Amino acid sequence: MKVAVLTQVPNSPKPANNGLENNKDGHDNLPPYRSLKQNSHRQPNLAQRALHRFLLDMVALVYEVDQSQLVARTRGRKNIAFARQVAMYLAHTTEGLSLSDVGRLFGRDRTTVAHGCALVEDARDDMTFDRSLSHLESAISCQMDLFRSISQSHASTNDTYAGPRV
Repeated sequence: MKVAVLTQVPNSPKPANNGLENNKDGHDNLPPYRSLKQNSHRQPNLAQRALHRFLLDMVALVYEVDQSQLVARTRGRKNIAFARQVAMYLAHTTEGLSLSDVGRLFGRDRTTVAHGCALVEDARDDMTFDRSLSHLESAISCQMDLFRSISQSHASTNDTYAGPRV
């Protein structure tokens, strides 16, 4: 499983090939996630970052786009822009993030996120699209429940662990 990096190195040079080449380990060099405000009390925890990564994986798989294109700074082709709007919509509705927080994660303004969410909501009038979006929402909700239960079990384990007995 790949671990997502949540901070972006300022003034770093852009990688060649849009960051899609493999490194020495054989892992894809995806662009780093943009984080919520660095000094914010709302810094995402590990479960939230994993959930966001899962959301991006699912949307990229369904819409047949590269995950790096969903978080790219450029708009891209129409199908990529719509897939990004779906990902932003799902982050807002299923993860419960504010429009500003979703905008920070995707490198967009909150008004851009609101516009994308409105477009996706309008597109739900199509029964086929609505059904596919409902399946994505269900998958993300199941993953949220899994991450939540794992986080709670680790928290309760850490609270009761007293260290090695001598």
